[in-house]
Amino acid sequence: MCHVVEVETHGTTVEELPSPVARARVRGAPARGLTGAQASHRRRARGNRALAAGAEANGRSRGHRRLCRAARREPGRPRPRFRERRARGLARQEAAAVRRGEVYWADLAPRSGAEQAGRRPVIVVSHDGFNEVPAWRSVIVVPVSTSEAQARRGPTAVLLTSGAGGLRTQSVALCHQVTTLDRAKLTERLGVLPGALLSDVETGLRAALDLE
Repeated sequence: MCHVVEVETHGTTVEELPSPVARARVRGAPARGLTGAQASHRRRARGNRALAAGAEANGRSRGHRRLCRAARREPGRPRPRFRERRARGLARQEAAAVRRGEVYWADLAPRSGAEQAGRRPVIVVSHDGFNEVPAWRSVIVVPVSTSEAQARRGPTAVLLTSGAGGLRTQSVALCHQVTTLDRAKLTERLGVLPGALLSDVETGLRAALDLE
């Protein structure tokens, strides 16, 4: 049998019942032996520990996912973004490497009429002051042909011996067909013309452009 005792709590008089029932009936009553401030601090601490535990678990989950992604990548294989940056860097280096007198395979399409078209060798004749600037996209070139008919065009058709500048067969530099290309159309470097042959090409350009 329980004794009923009147107790004043926070200015409110209640009957003292067995401990669990009394605490349930008196709302806001602090835990036994704790002040209101201490009880509030304890509740906040429990909430903070719960948040910290959740954050730690979430962090472990993210770390696990990163490790799994790293494990799926092939060893030694660069990341996709790195491969893209490296490809752009190589493209810039190749663009900057163009020099006057070099011979390249080039794609001359699209062309029309009597213009030299298709994939053929060309000789770079633009000034190296422009060639050495990667942002300067255009290059001036002289198309190369193996046509015997083109070889009879006069001083603007310069004979190039087999092997010169990496050419496999005897060819003709068509100085009267001098043109400008985007350097992206230069697909493969064949070699460099010897100084004497480059001088002959310059003479052919002066004849074609009436610079003498």
